[in-house]
Amino acid sequence: MGFVIANQRLTPFGSIRVLTETLEPLIIGILFIMLAAMVDLSAMGRYLLPALALVAVYVLVARPLVGFVATHGLGYSHAQRIFMGALHPRGIVAAATASLFALNLAEVGVDFPEMVPVVFIVILATVVIYGLGTPVLSRVLKIADPALVLLSMGNSAGLSTWH
Repeated sequence: MGFVIANQRLTPFGSIRVLTETLEPLIIGILFIMLAAMVDLSAMGRYLLPALALVAVYVLVARPLVGFVATHGLGYSHAQRIFMGALHPRGIVAAATASLFALNLAEVGVDFPEMVPVVFIVILATVVIYGLGTPVLSRVLKIADPALVLLSMGNSAGLSTWH
């Protein structure tokens, strides 16, 4: 539906874009609050060390490897490939999916109490790591192209606005 609305010529799309840019963060924020309210803080404490080990593997091994393989042969410099491989915070999709899976598993009698707390620890840790690390890494690698940041975050629609 969004593809059709964005490409039609009958009505201007600008006002719809302004509305969605306002509503999207609000809805995502509300969804995060609702999902986070389901998390048992004592469970987060119990699973903290194993979850941080998972974050370390994700941040230091899995994500850089995926970024490097995915950008192979695309003409990016070594520094750009490192930058793209170093960024990928987890977020609302992971939280919503884990919460839904936990509910569905509980309905069929499968007990998996660590899923939601671990996912929220991963989300918090990656947001902190990437949020604090991105400016430092971009300075170290001497990368100043804002389009590269958008590309690494998965927003290909925004690339054309930076050129």
